[in-house]
Amino acid sequence: HDDAQSEHGYVGDTVPYGYGTIPADPNWSITRVTIPWYLYRHYGDRAVLERHYEAMRRYVDYWQGVSDDGIVPSEYANYGDWLTFENADGRRGLPFELFNTAFQYRTTDLFARIAAVLSREADAARYDDRAAHVRDRFNEVFFDPDSATYGPGTQSSYAVPLFFGLVPDEHEDTVVSGLVEKVRRDGRKLKTGFLGSRALLH
Repeated sequence: HDDAQSEHGYVGDTVPYGYGTIPADPNWSITRVTIPWYLYRHYGDRAVLERHYEAMRRYVDYWQGVSDDGIVPSEYANYGDWLTFENADGRRGLPFELFNTAFQYRTTDLFARIAAVLSREADAARYDDRAAHVRDRFNEVFFDPDSATYGPGTQSSYAVPLFFGLVPDEHEDTVVSGLVEKVRRDGRKLKTGFLGSRALLH
């Protein structure tokens, strides 16, 4: 990622870049933050977080900068929930803004945790506040509390918010029940694409 990252913070669809678009789909390029985090979780070596800290910050800040009050517009999506079996534009799973924003929350929340691991308290508080704002806006825009559904009510639009901890505590049980019922209605078959499959199987 270091060699492929723009000075503005984003990366391309491929690393090293040779195919796709720049900036990368925000749902796919989260590896700029998740790979150092998982290396730390696996090995317990904080040095990997220190080494990539400022690059991860630039990545998170870029997506914060292009968001519209916490919501990442659909124009930045290239793939969405790629190869989903429902609610798709060709191979691209919709809605883009829902997935874009969920994954922006994920990287912002992870960066706040990384800052805390490195005892950078001011950054930890700042990015935790940013993540909370994205979470609040996500629920304002995409969640229907009356039906306990997110967006179009697809398997992925249920599963991703649950997996990332975006669902308000008081609605978690009903959202889980909605997801279970959706899978039952779908003949107990997965309809998720690249983004939703891991979340659903977790």
